[in-house]
Amino acid sequence: MKTVGRCGNYDSRPEYCKNYPQIGDFLPTSCTYHFVGEERRGECHPETCQDDNCCAYPREAGEPVAKSLDELAGGLPCKHLVWTEVAEQEKKADGYDDVSITNEIYETLMPCISPRRS
Repeated sequence: MKTVGRCGNYDSRPEYCKNYPQIGDFLPTSCTYHFVGEERRGECHPETCQDDNCCAYPREAGEPVAKSLDELAGGLPCKHLVWTEVAEQEKKADGYDDVSITNEIYETLMPCISPRRS
């Protein structure tokens, strides 16, 4: 089992949350969104982000659209963030991760790295 952060107000979340991230927004290192030019790609996968969930980053009064505020200055995670236990998925033998940008990079580069031989 692992602990995953999810939005407890997902259906009624603010537009800011629905549109996050936009170009220039802070992206946690394990975020499953990415950009190609100005086009946002991906979708939210809390199972991948785990502890690095963007909603866990401190903000003023824990309000989802409030400005970032350091924990030491009283910043709180989003007030709608709930932590749940989920079963861990078994890793596939091929190492292919269904929710990672790495897959797109892998699929794009694989023909160049390992061309099929006839």
